[in-house]
Amino acid sequence: MAHWNIHIKGITPLKERYDDGEIEFTEMRDSVVRILRTKLTRYLDVDSALWDNEVYEAVEYLAETTSEEMFNDAQHDLYDWCDDNRVWLDPIE
Repeated sequence: MAHWNIHIKGITPLKERYDDGEIEFTEMRDSVVRILRTKLTRYLDVDSALWDNEVYEAVEYLAETTSEEMFNDAQHDLYDWCDDNRVWLDPIE
């Protein structure tokens, strides 16, 4: 099992802008998904054993969410995969 330390930046400011009403849900969601896809694919190419269905499905589910509740559920799925695979997202800022 891999033990990585992945730094993903830029997510929290987007969520704060959404919470403050500066951007729409879809803009926040699409930007967060873009950040995750870009960062994760640097570490996980499609041929990697770690780019398994769980993480792929978690990011794709996040991309398809239509509400904040669905978005949060999808984000929890991603964190579950990270916990199971000893991937640490630090810091999400």
